Amino acid sequence: IPELQGVFKALERKMLLLVKNVETLHGSVHVTMYGTPKGNRPAILTYHDIGLNHKTCFNPLFNFEDMQEITQHFAVCHVDAPGQQDGAASFPTGARYNSTSSWARSLPFKMVWQ
Repeated sequence: IPELQGVFKALERKMLLLVKNVETLHGSVHVTMYGTPKGNRPAILTYHDIGLNHKTCFNPLFNFEDMQEITQHFAVCHVDAPGQQDGAASFPTGARYNSTSSWARSLPFKMVWQ
């Protein structure tokens, strides 16, 4: 519904906590955090499928009405592989792209909430 798009965008901005690039041993990953970490509750960590980013892969799930009950209790941390976030530059011709195994090894990074 077009009238509600502005409302959803305002809610998205209100809940957005962090957007940054995080350097790992296997390259830089783009991290988008929604919600506020609560006590000792774990965050929901997402990592998109090949050829997608967190928006194209997970927006349908997290925008689903029934997911609102879950996401109100947990922070959600979306990780985009190098070059997959919105607005990323194209990879140079002939550049070697990391394997999915090296993508997976880039995930155990430490984030500090302030």
